[in-house]
Amino acid sequence: MFECVNAYCNATQLKIPSTFSVCSRQQFDVEMHRVSLTASDRLPDYLSTLSAKDNPPFSESEFQFEDSRLDRLILDPNGIQTGATSGDTKLCVCHPCYSYLSHSSMPRFALANKLHRGRLLCDLTWIEECVCAIYSNTAVVTRRLIDYTTSSAIAGFRLGTGSGSPDRG
Repeated sequence: MFECVNAYCNATQLKIPSTFSVCSRQQFDVEMHRVSLTASDRLPDYLSTLSAKDNPPFSESEFQFEDSRLDRLILDPNGIQTGATSGDTKLCVCHPCYSYLSHSSMPRFALANKLHRGRLLCDLTWIEECVCAIYSNTAVVTRRLIDYTTSSAIAGFRLGTGSGSPDRG
């Protein structure tokens, strides 16, 4: 009985996916590549695409990492794992970013592609995040439902049907 309850608890807990270091996204359904750098390795040339160019709009210390080879690369520190004793570093990179980088081009959603907005305060409300966002939605799509029994329109979403036409009960 305990095993069944334990399995239920483990299956229903919200799991937070790993953060990707290049684009700072957190997604479950994207293949992840781990770029491993041993202490004696040189930084791969394709990562130079992510370097901060001359006169960046942020402070010099913002992109300083435990592994000095990564300094001045615009990466999310939550996607970088550094071994304390071995000095090995692993970068978590999503598949789309990895495929762009392997061709030495800038990934579409990379922070280095002018998508880094700087560090924000921790506890922001939804409206404060919208004000600080570089890009935001300007429209929300809703679907009007028609209740044929009362001849009134109801704004909202209907769940559980796969067709585009309303139920005509």
